Amino acid sequence: TKYVSGHMTVPGLSKIRVGKECLPYYTAEDDRTRSPVPGVSIGDLSVESIRWAIAEHRRKFAVAEGPWLDPQEFLVQGRMVEMYLVDGEVVPRYHIPLSALILFGKQAALSAHIPFFETIVITDGGEIRLHKNVVDCVQALCANQNSRIPSLCPGITTSCIQELLVNAYIHRCYRTPGPIVVRITAAALEISNPGELLGGLHPDNLIYCVPAYRNLSLADGARFIGLC
Repeated sequence: TKYVSGHMTVPGLSKIRVGKECLPYYTAEDDRTRSPVPGVSIGDLSVESIRWAIAEHRRKFAVAEGPWLDPQEFLVQGRMVEMYLVDGEVVPRYHIPLSALILFGKQAALSAHIPFFETIVITDGGEIRLHKNVVDCVQALCANQNSRIPSLCPGITTSCIQELLVNAYIHRCYRTPGPIVVRITAAALEISNPGELLGGLHPDNLIYCVPAYRNLSLADGARFIGLC
């Protein structure tokens, strides 16, 4: 599936058949990233970031050229923004959720609405601070073997590094201010994000538990792009 949440029923829940019942396939907490951000418009999203996401989606899911005429159509198809019409108008407007801003937001919009959203990379040679959206950070830090993190960690595959970094963005707590921190030494790569594990989760049961999402809207968008 192109979505974490898979098939969407009328109430918006993904379910799986278990015996004679259809039960939720995952659990989702109060999703902060699904909430529309007041004052944010489609113009606050980077067209360059969205076009890169379109290319990644096509590559990941083997989609032929041409299903989307413009970036807005791609975002609507991916359920990353919601289109609506105001009475008497013919040009659609868009509700922009926090997840879309996190994935594609321009630097000015990120600074205005989520100023704590930052990625800090610490190495023996110093540190760099990125005030960029997730798509731009992935491109800058781990898009290929010559990117900053893979070049410093040649023993770890690029796909593994990208999965770790994107997971740090997806599963962090967006109610807790703080940056994503990447520490690289000669012995280790450590990626940390703000917030604790969700209730009932601990390191011993993470792999075997029912999937739990703090930020399902953000996870859905990142999967649709093909980032994770």
